[in-house]
Order: sequence, then C-alpha cells, then structure tokens
Amino acid sequence: MGFRFCITWATVVSVIGFLLFQFKPMWIVNLFGAESDLYNEFAIKCFRIFLLLCFLNGFQTVASIFVQQIEKPVKALILSLPRQIVFLIPLAILLPVFLGVDGVLWAGPAADALAFILAAVIIIYEMKVLKTKEA
Repeated sequence: MGFRFCITWATVVSVIGFLLFQFKPMWIVNLFGAESDLYNEFAIKCFRIFLLLCFLNGFQTVASIFVQQIEKPVKALILSLPRQIVFLIPLAILLPVFLGVDGVLWAGPAADALAFILAAVIIIYEMKVLKTKEA
C-alpha cells in the first residue's frame, strides 16, 4: 500500500473517532455503564477536551511506520515516543499549574499537536530526501 493511501485511511478512522468523541460522547460513556449525572458530565468534558485533536494521531502512526520502512529506525523511535512520553507527561504535570484540573485534559490535544508537527517535519524532510535520490 502507498503512503498516501495509508494516511488517507488512518485519517478517515481518526476523524470517525473524533466525531464520535465530540458529538456522541454519551453513547461511548454508556458503553461502560450508567453513572451519576456529575460523572457523565465530567466524562463528556474529558472526551471533548482530551481527544480534541485525536484525528491527528493516525498521521503520526503512519509516519512512524513509514520511516521505519525506509530504514530510519532512530526517526521511527523518535516518532513513536513523543505523544505519550516526551510531550504528554510533562504537559500533564505543567499545565495543571496554570489551568488547574483542566490542564491535565488540555495536555492531550497539546501533545497531539506537537507530535503531529514533529511527524510532519520529519516526513517532509524524508520525502525531499527520497525525491532527491530518485532524481
């Protein structure tokens, strides 16, 4: 499969997840059982904030696999770690200092955005290198 095909499908799946989290969060919450109104309200808030940029995750995953396939293991490792470890953990510690409990929730989309930017920079660079080698 081509890189663009994989990116397209990863994006489609990610966007479907995003739409569910943003517009039908109660449907997902109910999969885990009925809870109090306060719990449900917080769960919906968590889905809508923490998963706000989850549609970017498909690109990062495919980008990591792509650089692994073109035998760039260090870059593949760099792309597989940033969202969960390099960005999310420090942001989850830092943002609550400024935003309170909501800071933990905003750490998710901030980490997604930073991981996406990193993946995009690496992919753009590697695509230019591949085009230069082909020429």
